Amino acid sequence: MKKIICLLLLVLLTCGLASCKVTEKTFTKAGITVTLDSTYRVHQADDRTCSLISNKAVFVGNKESYSDLKEYDFSDKDNPAYYGDLVREANNLRIGTGSAKPFKNVLNNNGKYSAYTIYDNEAEGMSFRYLMVVMYGEKYAYCMNFGTEVSEFENYQWKFMEYAKTISVE
Repeated sequence: MKKIICLLLLVLLTCGLASCKVTEKTFTKAGITVTLDSTYRVHQADDRTCSLISNKAVFVGNKESYSDLKEYDFSDKDNPAYYGDLVREANNLRIGTGSAKPFKNVLNNNGKYSAYTIYDNEAEGMSFRYLMVVMYGEKYAYCMNFGTEVSEFENYQWKFMEYAKTISVE
């Protein structure tokens, strides 16, 4: 009888663990569509902000209307690094580990250009590292950040880069 109970528990545990696998989940908020893993959930969302969190990481996206940014030239849709530099300067962000790393323009899976960089920021006495991705949409410029604690960033950076490839904007 004990053998049967042990065998039954082993089967239940194995089936239970198999059902806990992480799957992909696509979120669409504030004109941003991104595919993350199923550990993420909506934290906050309004018409201009998309905030998704998991236990150790976060995704936050914002959009700014081109009409609100009239003094800037957004005519080169293949150069979102221009907008990234504006965001970085406006927020006085430290790039990387203190050394300035320029934005890099890359062609996304959806055929549009995005630009990215890595920067550090402190909040509530903790140090965080972010992968910032910027893109142009039809009516808006988008700034999106994947972030985690600095000590966890190496574990997440490759995931963040893969997630970034799935982003599309209106």
